Amino acid sequence: MPLSGAGKGEGLLLCRRTPYTPAVEHRFPKFAPEMEWLQRQRLHWSELARRLREQLPQQPHAAVILGSGLGGQALPAPLWQCRYEELEGFPRSTVAGHSGELRLCRLSGIPVLLFLGRFHLYEGYRLEQVVVPVILGWLLGARAFVLTNAAGAVNPELVPGELVLVRDVLDFTLRSLPVDGEFRRHYSCCFLPRTWRRAVRECIGAQGIACVEGTYAAMLGPMYETPAEIRFLRFAGADVVGMSTVHELACAVALGCPVLVLSLVTNAASGNRAAPLTHAEVLSVARQSARQLWRCVEIAVAQMPAE
Repeated sequence: MPLSGAGKGEGLLLCRRTPYTPAVEHRFPKFAPEMEWLQRQRLHWSELARRLREQLPQQPHAAVILGSGLGGQALPAPLWQCRYEELEGFPRSTVAGHSGELRLCRLSGIPVLLFLGRFHLYEGYRLEQVVVPVILGWLLGARAFVLTNAAGAVNPELVPGELVLVRDVLDFTLRSLPVDGEFRRHYSCCFLPRTWRRAVRECIGAQGIACVEGTYAAMLGPMYETPAEIRFLRFAGADVVGMSTVHELACAVALGCPVLVLSLVTNAASGNRAAPLTHAEVLSVARQSARQLWRCVEIAVAQMPAE
């Protein structure tokens, strides 16, 4: 039985553009109300990006955002690194398995930014904070993004340790970025490009690594899904479920950058298992499979579309 999800709710659903409010004007007093949300974010982080460009030995061509427990010893030696705490105004990683480091490494001969840790809405962060790694990566020169995450298996055919190359997403966080126009303008060439996915999957398969394509569903969290929610997600066409990624994806697409998403199945979702799920189990499987996932990230960078 093939993985579900094809043709069901294809594309990321974005809600109506958020209006410019006095609260936003108070935070960005020198910006005119008619300026786009993306432009305000770029201006807000431009000074930090300028300072980092002076430190980086090379300009990155791509950026990778790593999910829970997906860093560690599998990573290549850094050309440059710093802690998130050293970046003025940058959010802090508060979830176990997110070490909170920014590194510059070479993958397949290409300079790449690595964000070891992301930010989640359930941590109390706002949307503009959740997508800061994407904004900063773009300002530093990244023009393609690889997003990874640890995910639960909604499709009962998936097992822990298996890799899913995401071909579509379902956003059930009930939160959306005000980037609808730019997102739609770049959708066809940047939203999980089929040619990039195909090239990556062929290379992964040639190395004997099992990888399937599927649909990723994003929930708000932080609680794991109930059996009823998993039945709903399966009916909606989801194969895996997590609590991240979709807003980073939307932001990168709106910036005109092609995006590839790799999900590592770390557990069977509620309703597909008898025992209760813990975050420690998620981290354990992620660490065991990190080396294999990292090889797939290297392949993804090597196969990324030309600018």
